[in-house]
Amino acid sequence: MSTDELNQSMINDDVEPKTSSQVVESIFPIEEDFDPTQACRKLILRNSASEKYIVREQIAQGAMGAILRVFDRDLKRMTVMKVMLPHIMESRQMFINFIDEARITGQLEHPNIIPVHDLGVLEKEEKLYFSMKYIEGEALNSILKKIRDSVENYHEKYSIYSLLTIFRKVCDAMAYAHSKDIIHRDLKPENIMIGNYGEVLVVDWGLARRLGDPEPEIDLSESQVAEIDPLAETISDRTATRYGDIKGTPAFMPPEMAQGDAESVDQRSDIFLLGATLYAMATLTAPYCGDDVVDIVEAAQTGDFEHPQDRAPQRGLPAELCRIIMRAMAYDRDDRYQTVNELNEDIDDLLEGRTASEQLFFKPGDLLMEEGDLGNQAYVIITGEVEVFKIVDGNPVPLINLRDGDCIGEMAMISDAPRSASVRAITETQVVVITEDLVRRGLDKLPPWMGNVVTALVDRLRATNANVHPLINTNCAYHVLSQLLTTYLCWGRPARDAENTRYSITLDVEKTIREIAVNLSIAIERVAETIAKVNESGLISAFDEDRLYIPDITLYCQFLAYLRVELNVEAQFEDTPNISLFANPHEFVVSHGLEPQGENPADLEAIEPYQPEEFSSCLMPEDTIAIFEQILQHLQEKPGATLTSNAANGGEEGFADD
Repeated sequence: MSTDELNQSMINDDVEPKTSSQVVESIFPIEEDFDPTQACRKLILRNSASEKYIVREQIAQGAMGAILRVFDRDLKRMTVMKVMLPHIMESRQMFINFIDEARITGQLEHPNIIPVHDLGVLEKEEKLYFSMKYIEGEALNSILKKIRDSVENYHEKYSIYSLLTIFRKVCDAMAYAHSKDIIHRDLKPENIMIGNYGEVLVVDWGLARRLGDPEPEIDLSESQVAEIDPLAETISDRTATRYGDIKGTPAFMPPEMAQGDAESVDQRSDIFLLGATLYAMATLTAPYCGDDVVDIVEAAQTGDFEHPQDRAPQRGLPAELCRIIMRAMAYDRDDRYQTVNELNEDIDDLLEGRTASEQLFFKPGDLLMEEGDLGNQAYVIITGEVEVFKIVDGNPVPLINLRDGDCIGEMAMISDAPRSASVRAITETQVVVITEDLVRRGLDKLPPWMGNVVTALVDRLRATNANVHPLINTNCAYHVLSQLLTTYLCWGRPARDAENTRYSITLDVEKTIREIAVNLSIAIERVAETIAKVNESGLISAFDEDRLYIPDITLYCQFLAYLRVELNVEAQFEDTPNISLFANPHEFVVSHGLEPQGENPADLEAIEPYQPEEFSSCLMPEDTIAIFEQILQHLQEKPGATLTSNAANGGEEGFADD
């Protein structure tokens, strides 16, 4: 079989040769009598382009050449060949430009720039060519069109995040090219290939040039220029690459290129093209639209394009993404990103959710924010500790302490409402300031429905906070101690003291704390804290490790009456009850008179209050009010007191915290 016959058979055959057993002529056959020296001589004499490559098909035809898919017989792989068109060969300058394209692309050795394999001439056709990597995949513009047309799986596979990841690789390629002082000048979705295994390659560097090089004069006749067709349609269907005063793709080009101002074209022009490409990825349409190419060029000259959110409201584009696009596509070059690396930083922040903000320092006692103020910023604590508190009846009521990593004040920025609490530094505190704009931009990075959910949850939380259980934000001491009295009288059980000389009424500590917390619907910790502080005063005391008792029921009731007045608690029964307690081993009686009302009163023993001298901290009658004031002050102090041992009965150990 002759070489020509083999080439023709390969063109008509859809099956590529994959094994050495197939009949394929090569200068490196695998045979027993293979002679390396003869093979090398044959390679020297062989027309490498005509005999090395087998043409499979024409993929497309562009402005300067046809794109062919060919098979490399020596390396046994598919590759792409760009062959110069015959009428372009007549132009000396276009011939030089073709070679420049091959050389520039070949010098840009980057994972995201299509590699060039070789440059040569097809002797039989007398055509200049260069070969490149064959990419198994599709162009980005095709992907965007399929997303727009709701082709199955494309919308799920190419989410905004996935498209941004692709775009980030394109930025890497352009940053590398710019580091070599090379600008692309025709970047668009059509010139970005996406491989089947995640490869991203910037292709078609036909308009690329080195910065500082003069714009070449194109020596083609008007009829020859008219013969030049676009390589392929873009998603706008109006974006032919043109030669003459305007070079590039009108639907994507920056104003300076649309105005034919070649001297003003630099790296920032490529940055505009990056922004325009990102615009297409976000909106699924090209930036400039019009009834014909003239309308599109005029729009490009004035930078007249719709805001991305207005162009594609159904896409729910994040505001931060739109901000990046609008900055990259600014009309004035000085208002754009000045380098691709600057653009990369914002894209990385968008992908990873990072934001930058100022830092503040607070000394112990400094207020970070005050209840009732209209907040417009939040803080994230880097180091230190702060106290969150509310002012109730003129007194601070501690709510919670926050430390490293905690966020403060975020709700006032999302929902228009005053601060619901104050925050004071306990130690030296360093915070990062989060502005309302950054929070909004953070929400915008989420899907639209997620941002709405977060905002709705905050609004509902605020509404709940406004109608919150009154004991959550106020001093709960009266209510806890009142419930303790009720529980004591209902569930107390008689028990003899250690000397078996007198009765006391006792309660299980753990069960009592939990019962009060359930009845009042407040945290167990707050109940335990209150009981712990009152235990220190001697108004209640430990009977043993697990039980408590009230040494003087009358004194306890007097303290409740004092709290009711001082804390301005509305109560229906304002008089101090006259309570007497009686017990025997099997019965416990509460009497509101002087004697118990039972069938066998003689069997009941009156429970007498312990004398003041029996307790180191019990109250003397003449000092009652002063001591009550001290107890109330202690109850209003910052949480942190623990149940301590009581001096009752010679220093008997008190019950433990729940």
